[in-house]
Amino acid sequence: MNSEDAAAVLPTIPDTPRHVEARSCLIAGTADLLYWHEKPFDYALVNRNTRTLFVHGAPDAGVIGEWAVDAKPEMELVGDEAHADLLKGLLPGWGYYPAILFRLAGPVAAPDEGETTWLSLNDIRSVKMPEVVREEILVGSVTGRVACSLEKDRPVSFCYAGAVTETLFDIAIDTLSGFRRKGHARRAAALMISDMAGRGLAPVWGAVEENIASIKVARALGFEPVDTCNVFALPE
Repeated sequence: MNSEDAAAVLPTIPDTPRHVEARSCLIAGTADLLYWHEKPFDYALVNRNTRTLFVHGAPDAGVIGEWAVDAKPEMELVGDEAHADLLKGLLPGWGYYPAILFRLAGPVAAPDEGETTWLSLNDIRSVKMPEVVREEILVGSVTGRVACSLEKDRPVSFCYAGAVTETLFDIAIDTLSGFRRKGHARRAAALMISDMAGRGLAPVWGAVEENIASIKVARALGFEPVDTCNVFALPE
């Protein structure tokens, strides 16, 4: 996708929670645009870094089918709820996960006291963690800075911006097994939110409906639901 294409598409995609990831890709120059129509408004684009396909509006069966043929287990499709049934028909055998998008209703709620720090992506390469988590952070972070909560000086929860637009950023967070439900995710997220607020960026929190733990953390921090989407993924 060249800069002229991005310049034409970007003004039509609103800077809202539903489009934060797609818009971030366009701004960063990491989007492969598969199609876009202004009337009716629909698009499909792939994040070249994560290989996630973002679809808005009625899906193009041929395009979706071609993308799905070469899909790998780590690749996902994110679509809107209005066209979930159409996408289900185009992706037989894929898992379907309704998701909720949240925004802060006010100032972030203060978490319990605890140690936090910042790590760079170079730091992440040497931290003890499962390789799948490390890869998610290295591929997913768009700012190169990771907010961490510590337990006995060890980084155990990692929060980073998975997408950034002019006014919003998408929160991504990983907490290591054995350290969950101890307030670490809240501390790491609160540190990231406060830092990004200083840059004029408001957080978006997305969670699939079955991820009750993530939804509880979001609500504890003061987030409220504002939109929905759906996520499709290949079975592991």
